[in-house]
Amino acid sequence: MLNKRSHWKIPYIYNIFVTKIHGVKKVYKTHNRKTIIPNTLLSKTLSIYNGKKYLPVVIKREMIGHKAGEFAITKVLGYKPKKKRKTQVKRKKN
Repeated sequence: MLNKRSHWKIPYIYNIFVTKIHGVKKVYKTHNRKTIIPNTLLSKTLSIYNGKKYLPVVIKREMIGHKAGEFAITKVLGYKPKKKRKTQVKRKKN
């Protein structure tokens, strides 16, 4: 796993995930995409903001240690809406 932060820096974990995670709350909303997912979030739902809406992500064992933003896609690639074609009305000849 390649990290952008140097190996001597402490991994960044959002404070709310450490202090308030022991509650009964089922879904945790966050705008913070750069935080590293800790062990305490295992099998809980994390709603990550992608710039438009919150995407619910259930945290699995493989996701621990990765950044939260990796699991909320921000761009839709390869989508281009089709233009509406104006239908021509055929007139009857008299």
